[in-house]
Amino acid sequence: MTKRVVLVFLIIFLGGLSLSDTVAGENFQALIEQGVAACNQGRFDEAIAKFDQAIRLKPEVPAPYVYRGRAKYAKGLNREAIADLNEALKINPNFAQAYNLRAQVYFTLEDFDQALADLQQAQKLGLKVDADYLKLVQKRAAAQGE
Repeated sequence: MTKRVVLVFLIIFLGGLSLSDTVAGENFQALIEQGVAACNQGRFDEAIAKFDQAIRLKPEVPAPYVYRGRAKYAKGLNREAIADLNEALKINPNFAQAYNLRAQVYFTLEDFDQALADLQQAQKLGLKVDADYLKLVQKRAAAQGE
């Protein structure tokens, strides 16, 4: 009898865990979608708050750091954007889009050497980088080095 009660409890407990994981996953995805929508509408503070919540739910996922970095970049918070992108790249060093966005931020900060390094890394990881933009960054990096 005791084994049967323990078994039923384990089934309910494990079932509850998978249910809560599903709920957390649905909440996570909803937060990402809401954050992206807010960002696209220029509501950057709201977007950042949504991405903060998503990060609290799943800090091991790099995408919300990139999204939050994009929102911070849009607000002109360039150093904070770089910090978020660095965090995303710690989690997944092969996240080409994070390198691409970080290159844009570095370009804005006129750190053309770092922008070029990040663009080349994004390209190496398979991201199609706009050829004209790459040439512009190469030209600026060369001029900066003179």
